[in-house]
Amino acid sequence: MNDLKLDLQKIFRETTETLLNPKEYFSSMSLEGGYIEPIIKAAIYGVVAGLFSLLWSLLGFSPMGGGGIWGGAVGVMALIWSVVGAIATAFIGGALMAVISIICGGNRDLEANVRVAASLMAVYPIRAFLAFTYGISFALDKHAEDVFAKKLNDEQRDLAEGLFRCLTERASQHQDDRESF
Repeated sequence: MNDLKLDLQKIFRETTETLLNPKEYFSSMSLEGGYIEPIIKAAIYGVVAGLFSLLWSLLGFSPMGGGGIWGGAVGVMALIWSVVGAIATAFIGGALMAVISIICGGNRDLEANVRVAASLMAVYPIRAFLAFTYGISFALDKHAEDVFAKKLNDEQRDLAEGLFRCLTERASQHQDDRESF
């Protein structure tokens, strides 16, 4: 059994290199050493991404949970599934990369490709952090619905519907124009 110790500073350095200097990192990364290290790296990325999902759910920035107890329940499941999904994605991504490598004449070793896939997952926490923008968009849409339904009088509602219809019909006409090219 390998004498494996968890070196968070090394993982942080490798993550920084993956994001800021990917060409040098991937050309010099270790392609051997077992599956434990990439699994741990993927799990760490999953935990960080899951914590962001939990936070956004608790704050009501998630379309699934509106904050409070339901947001917390959704957030806890998002945390759990982020970790499970990250580990599964490292292996699925590694298998897909191995197939592409075989086709392109690259490295055929599954372990090396799983290590690359796990390293590429460094963007997963960043994506999860930026996911709050979707929650803001969702909240604004909900607010606009409420304003439209409750705060506009009939004349204002007719004007808004006409404007919306005009915009959507105009957009569909342009879609037809693009398809003719």
